[in-house]
Amino acid sequence: MIRINEYFWNKQDYIIAASVGEKFLERFEGHQHAAKMAFRVGQCYYKAEKYTQAAAAFDDFVKDFPEDELTPLGLFWSGESFRTANNVPLAFRRYNRCRWDFPESEAAKYARGRLALPEMLAQFEREADLENDNK
Repeated sequence: MIRINEYFWNKQDYIIAASVGEKFLERFEGHQHAAKMAFRVGQCYYKAEKYTQAAAAFDDFVKDFPEDELTPLGLFWSGESFRTANNVPLAFRRYNRCRWDFPESEAAKYARGRLALPEMLAQFEREADLENDNK
């Protein structure tokens, strides 16, 4: 199944590759390559421009594999997927979690860059206003 996923990835048929990856994860939950396949599912949906599905797949990856070396990237790409899908509040939260939980990672560096975008700065202001209103 890993080779089948790779075949469809290389053919740029990302929806089928994602489907194969999801079936792999259902059948081989504890497999040594399960984390990489879960991450690949998110990549497939992102490449297929199914950004909401990509964000959900990356969120599932982070939840299921919190100790994996790809976890910081999973958070970043979840944020990137939400941002591309125009869901700024959820993107903001993923980028922040990436930089808070993994401050030394390469992904955190990219997340800090994304947090400097105008829409993220505006979201920061909205969240700060909400906190002030609750006091």
